Amino acid sequence: MKQPKAAPNNQRELITHAEFDEKKLTLDDATNVDDLKEVMTDVANSKIDSLSLELLLKKVQKKYKLLTGESPSLPALKKIIKSSKVQRKKTSYIDDYVFMTSTAEYMQRDTKAVMGPRAFDVKHTRDTELDEEGFPQSATTYSNNLIQCVENFNVCT
Repeated sequence: MKQPKAAPNNQRELITHAEFDEKKLTLDDATNVDDLKEVMTDVANSKIDSLSLELLLKKVQKKYKLLTGESPSLPALKKIIKSSKVQRKKTSYIDDYVFMTSTAEYMQRDTKAVMGPRAFDVKHTRDTELDEEGFPQSATTYSNNLIQCVENFNVCT
């Protein structure tokens, strides 16, 4: 029997009880830390409810202690799970823009439309890759070292 669907705006279903049990069995079969990391990566890329995630992480915690003698905290394990998520391939919008240093604005190369940093963030943050720790980052922060900088509009024409 499947668990209830996620929120209406998210069309993916939660994992089934059988899939949850399969992840627990895989975890029980882990013989080293690399096996645990593999299980955690699988968990990270599954749609799983909070309670099931908590239960799995407690099993990971116990198995880790059994294998290494040390027990990582649940927040540390959650951070590892978050950073293990496979990032969706996002389209690169950076090449479509230049940053004009004279006005501190972003200009779209084709349309010559100009927008400030706040508008740039609102439009493109959802298309921006996660940072190295798996957290969202703003489009302006992401593009700082990647975008072409020009003095003014005339350079782009």
